[in-house]
Amino acid sequence: MLPVVESICTRYTLGDPLDPDQLLTGEGLPDYAGIGAWLFHTATGESLDRKGIREDQWYLGESSAFHVWLIYRPELDFLKSRDAALTLNLTERIGAHKRHLVFASARFVTNQVLLPLGVEHAPLSFALYRFERD
Repeated sequence: MLPVVESICTRYTLGDPLDPDQLLTGEGLPDYAGIGAWLFHTATGESLDRKGIREDQWYLGESSAFHVWLIYRPELDFLKSRDAALTLNLTERIGAHKRHLVFASARFVTNQVLLPLGVEHAPLSFALYRFERD
C-alpha cells in the first residue's frame, strides 16, 4: 500500500500586469487592495485576507508578526504630497500590542520615535512615483 500524500494548494487569480512606463506617469497605478495584497505577501510571506482591509484608516491587515498598514491612493499627486507620509499622529494611534509595518512614500517621524512604539516604516517603491527626466 502506498502512503497517502497530502498537499495544500493555493489558487491565485493574477491581475493586470504592471507597466513601468504607465506607473511613472500615474496612468497605471494599481488599486489599494491590489498593491496592498502584493506588499503584504512580499513583506510577510503570508496571504492578505482582503475582508480585513480598512482603506479609510490605511489598514491592510494582520500577519503572524505584524499589523500592516499602507498609506496609498492610486493618484500620482497624492503619492507626491505630504498627505502620503507616515506622521507622528498615525504612529501614536497605531503603536501597541504587536509590531506594526507601515508602507508609505515618506515619513515625518524618526526611527528613534518609531521603534520604541513598535512601528517600522517601509518606503513604497520609488518607481511608483519618481520623475523621469527628459
